[in-house]
Amino acid sequence: KQSSLRWLAEQSTQSERQAREDEAEQRRLAERSLYFARMLLARKPWEAGLVVRTRELLDHYRDAGANGEEDLRAWEWYYLNGLSHQESITFRGHTGAVRSVAWSPDGEMIVSAGDDCVLRIWSLIDQKEIGTWKGHSSPVRSVRWSPHGNLITSLDDSGEVRLWNVLDATSAVVAIKFSLPALCLAWSPDGTRLAIGGEEKTLVVWDVARKTEIATLGPLANAIHSVSWSPNGERLAAGHGDKFKERDLTIWQVSTWQQEVELDASIDRAVVDFDWS
Repeated sequence: KQSSLRWLAEQSTQSERQAREDEAEQRRLAERSLYFARMLLARKPWEAGLVVRTRELLDHYRDAGANGEEDLRAWEWYYLNGLSHQESITFRGHTGAVRSVAWSPDGEMIVSAGDDCVLRIWSLIDQKEIGTWKGHSSPVRSVRWSPHGNLITSLDDSGEVRLWNVLDATSAVVAIKFSLPALCLAWSPDGTRLAIGGEEKTLVVWDVARKTEIATLGPLANAIHSVSWSPNGERLAAGHGDKFKERDLTIWQVSTWQQEVELDASIDRAVVDFDWS
């Protein structure tokens, strides 16, 4: 008799446990169904331009998982969330055409420059201009932020290259003054060297700390329009050419400054931009 009662108690316990599990599964299925229904609803107001309503529906799951519950968000939530946060920011301040912009390494600031000969620093966090740097007397063709974020370099149409200290906005003219316009520059990955090229058809490599020229590569057949270091810093490449002459990509070994290869770009214009894999 006691064994029969124990069996009945165990059966009752198992039945209760199964009932709880079934209830939890039904609740989970219902929550998933509600989630997918809300995702379907969230897209319709976005297509109609009602972005706020889309965000309200997505907000039901923004803190999912914070209290231990299942995080139901899948690609559709992140996709719609991205669509509903495509805000743009327009910065105004330059009095001439903007020729070049560059991000700070931390992604929180932008430097811009152009025909008004002025560098302007913009804060993405505060969404406003936080610096106006003057020093160039000719339109600025290119600006680049150093990999460590402490320096900015700029070059103008007269061939003057400047280094700017980001912390105190001071600048010093680098001892490079080209007789013809410099067209491009690039920081080495470790932030210790600059490569500068232009209409003089040579690529000058500059040691930033020592403020000395350490290599002059070329001359090439025609003007250098683009320059880039390999990600590991072991190679340096320059794109050059014009609409009448050959258009090539030349690569040097940094350890020896010897030319490694020259590639025919097979295009009908100068090589003005390229990138490493």
